[in-house]
Amino acid sequence: MVVVYGIGILLLLISIIPLYLYLIEYKPESEEDARKYRNNRKKDVENTLSITTLNVGFCGRDRTQEFYTDGGHTAGARTREERFDNLISITSILKDIDSDIFCLQEIDSHGTRTSDINQIEHMASELNSHNIFFAYNYVAKWVQLPLMHPMGNVNSGLALLSKYKIDDSKRIQLQTEVKLTRRLLHPKEAMLVNRIKGLSHDLIIINVHLMPYTQNDHLRRQQLQSILDYADEIYDSLKNYVIIAGDFYYDLNSDTDSDGNDFNTAIIPEGFSLHYDETRPSKRSMTQPYIRGVSEEFTTDGFIVSKNLYNVTIKTHDYEFKHSNHQPVTLYCKVKK
Repeated sequence: MVVVYGIGILLLLISIIPLYLYLIEYKPESEEDARKYRNNRKKDVENTLSITTLNVGFCGRDRTQEFYTDGGHTAGARTREERFDNLISITSILKDIDSDIFCLQEIDSHGTRTSDINQIEHMASELNSHNIFFAYNYVAKWVQLPLMHPMGNVNSGLALLSKYKIDDSKRIQLQTEVKLTRRLLHPKEAMLVNRIKGLSHDLIIINVHLMPYTQNDHLRRQQLQSILDYADEIYDSLKNYVIIAGDFYYDLNSDTDSDGNDFNTAIIPEGFSLHYDETRPSKRSMTQPYIRGVSEEFTTDGFIVSKNLYNVTIKTHDYEFKHSNHQPVTLYCKVKK
């Protein structure tokens, strides 16, 4: 009888947990204001701009780590000390690069996988010459993956750090998973759209992180098309500059379609061009800890830039993936004041 009661309680729990997750599901609006952390810095806009994109990997994917979605066995760094050391080091790297604007992906406000360290507030305190806006794209009460070392509670998203005053910052929802079981536990990708005035044209920076870890490539391609369509719609060569920055998840430096993970440059609108560093990879595989010359490397981080910007150059900063599974990539360009 005790066994029967035990089985009944277990079945009840199994049925209640999905219902609970459904009731508390993160359901953002299709468009909403981004969260402002600070917006009182007012550096004069110059005719030369520098913009750096970096997927910080929630400061849990340093070179010693593997990750279960890549074929590894863990969900990244397990101790608070490891996570905080990576955060301190990544922040120090950003201070050294000292870009006018930073576009960050997979940065967490709190959660189990970051030992409840608010990574945004830490960067705000250290990068005190930058304004900061943030938008969630991954909120989950509990992710029981991998089974033995689960990620747990996740509260993560996109951040825009700018030495220039941000006149407007919006979170715009992209297409996401429809199937309930995936929808509850996976990111709800969005783009963080930011407008900066003070130039001859407005500067619009779109921070993106396309859908990772899915076999539904059709959905990821829909997301990319939506981003490009949006950029094309708002672009006016006489009124604004538009830069899309981030982790596109496609291999930008590949001319093959052997694994279906290439970037289809044919869909880029006429007024834009793709820019990435052809000489250095920006991302590594996490099937195992990083070994230079052995671990697979890719170029997934870059920029799509409106053609009214000129003298565009790109540099990937090679830190040998010491503190993240991505490398920071910086765009330098000139604008007409």
